[in-house]
Amino acid sequence: MRWPRWRRAAAAAPQPADARYSLRRRLIATTLGSSIACWLVSLAVIVGVAWTETSDVFDDALEESARLVATFGPGLLHGAAPAEDGDAAADADGGVRLYYQIVDRHGTVLRRSADVPRQPFVPPGQVHDDDITTSVRHAQRLWRVHVLHARAQDLYVQVAQPLEERTELLEDMAENLVWPALALLVLLAALNWWVIRRQLRPLERLAKDIGRQSPQALNAVSAAGQADELRPIVQALNGVLARLGEALQSERRFTADAAHELRTPLAGLRMKIQLMQRSHAATLDPAQRQDLATLRADVDRATALVDNLLMLARLDPQQPGSLACTAVALPALVDAVLADIAPAASAKRIGLHVDIGVDTVWAHGELLRSALRNLIDNAVRYGRAEGQVRIDATAVRGAAGAPSAVRIVVRDDGPGVAPGDLPRLTQRFFRVLGNAGQGSGLGLSLVERIVALHGGQLRLDSGGEGMGLAVRIELPQRASPAAG
Repeated sequence: MRWPRWRRAAAAAPQPADARYSLRRRLIATTLGSSIACWLVSLAVIVGVAWTETSDVFDDALEESARLVATFGPGLLHGAAPAEDGDAAADADGGVRLYYQIVDRHGTVLRRSADVPRQPFVPPGQVHDDDITTSVRHAQRLWRVHVLHARAQDLYVQVAQPLEERTELLEDMAENLVWPALALLVLLAALNWWVIRRQLRPLERLAKDIGRQSPQALNAVSAAGQADELRPIVQALNGVLARLGEALQSERRFTADAAHELRTPLAGLRMKIQLMQRSHAATLDPAQRQDLATLRADVDRATALVDNLLMLARLDPQQPGSLACTAVALPALVDAVLADIAPAASAKRIGLHVDIGVDTVWAHGELLRSALRNLIDNAVRYGRAEGQVRIDATAVRGAAGAPSAVRIVVRDDGPGVAPGDLPRLTQRFFRVLGNAGQGSGLGLSLVERIVALHGGQLRLDSGGEGMGLAVRIELPQRASPAAG
């Protein structure tokens, strides 16, 4: 079967990429709309059936009334002129009225009730049966009329009822039913909303399970409690997660193996360069000495890059909270790091200023030392010659006044980083263009990972007086009551 051209065009038209919709709202609107449509159809059917059955009852009443009038009405004539019955046409309460006419074969109304036209509803010439029921318009009103031909007296008894009385009855019934019907619709909407929300909870649980996945731990999503329609999706997702986990694990294994294998040849190369510098010191000209020094610096940079790669490969699979943390003496740790950085700082005549206001910090000692060494080394490497590097540590007080975290800030007064590049500094292998410093592009990535494993936060900002770079790390102070 071929689709019409407009349908093929609609199917081929690209959908907007940002078109969003709520499945819950669509289901509620669809179920409620279809329920209202079915309710309206059923209401129309009920009204139609009620109208038909009510009309039949009223028609039977008209027929019985006609028979009564045919039985007793002619006896009231006694040859008198046409008369009009007033109060006799209504009961004591005025609730039921009888509209009738007694008409002779010439079409003359011999007797009638009040409020009934003086002309017959149905002329005798149009009556072909002894007993008929029909609807006519007379005196600008619609009437339902039953005509009975009394052959013994050759009279036509016509009993009528205004159709508006029947419609008023249906209107009264509708007014009595409309509010319960609307209440049922509101109840149906609330029930649909509750049922659909309850039925969609497995989707919400599935979304939370998927949201808990991370590159460090790609666990299979449980299909327990899921609908049969969702199980293929869960199984396909678990297959993707398994393949992705294997790919990430292979990447980490390759990085770790490559870094481990590169450390030995780099160490040997550095040793050979040192031997050349010592053994041939007297025969090397200044240019050759400079070349060997540059080569040695490149080897040191490659060695630092390999060490960082190896550490990242080890830290990536770990989860926050999995570190074996202890109370670490922060002043002693900073002094040890400064001893490692001192030669590089002295070469650039950079002053190192330390203000440690915290005695201990709850952390993994070796990882925190690696993070601080990277931060201070970056500050010295990218800071200006004869500049200043500040290392501050303070306790962050919580609502109760007790230390809740330790904030460590490392500032330099170098050229700094453009605001647009600050968020990218923690990306692996990212380096600011035009920077003369020699780095691997992994230092801040490693610091960010170490801080994340401690459950802390890292923030990058401008340094002192709008110059340089300030790196702030906050580590939660959990089990170290002596801190601060």
